[in-house]
Amino acid sequence: MHKPVVTSRYIGKSLEKLHATDSTNSQLWALANASLQEGFVLLADYQSQGRGQAGAGWFSDEGENLLLSVYLKPSFQPAQHHFQLNMALCLGVADFCRLYLGEGVKVKWPNDIYYHNRKLAGLLIENSLQSGQIAETVVGIGININQAYFPSSIPNPTSFQLVTARYYRLDELLDPLFGSLERRYEQLRNRQSAVLIADYHQQLLGRDESRRYQLQGRELQAVLRGVDADGRLLLDGPDGRLVMNHKEIQFRFV
Repeated sequence: MHKPVVTSRYIGKSLEKLHATDSTNSQLWALANASLQEGFVLLADYQSQGRGQAGAGWFSDEGENLLLSVYLKPSFQPAQHHFQLNMALCLGVADFCRLYLGEGVKVKWPNDIYYHNRKLAGLLIENSLQSGQIAETVVGIGININQAYFPSSIPNPTSFQLVTARYYRLDELLDPLFGSLERRYEQLRNRQSAVLIADYHQQLLGRDESRRYQLQGRELQAVLRGVDADGRLLLDGPDGRLVMNHKEIQFRFV
């Protein structure tokens, strides 16, 4: 697949690479201060304590995948609309993955990127708030690129290599990733939230499909309709509308 040229103006222009760290998000928060440039990126070949959403771990073999955190200052964004920032960042990663893998790339609520029904990437978005605004954000991003084997404990993983049977140079992927992230982040800054909301819903894995979910120890057949303004999942089940927070409900893929 032809790769379009995507460039950034500030995300990734200041960058530091580590061989190994416990967590790029934790390390970047330790660096955060008033003088840290927006768009600063911390990369690592390996994370010993990589973190996912809601305390989950993130597995990656050394040097096989993209592991990074990005520092942002979205002070223009009210804290009450924090999920619009979530949408922008997820869409940025999805746009990047779609450059190489095509239309099978979807956003799985709330912060994962899937290729069909297999997990390709994940984001961990952490915000600090001040006076009702989002003062600082560190977004951790893990994208499976060249990993060909995963532990059996990881459900439904995939990677660029498993999809395309190609090996990728990680350094050549950075500019397209940074450009894709920045384009969506600028949409948020420019108050194009309607575009972000529409695109997030259009790309949402399982939207308007009847699928199986795990809810409070029981299996549920329901239709995913979207998310509300607070980022809660909206499902239509046999007993009516369900409004679910993260970790209250799980997708079933088998």
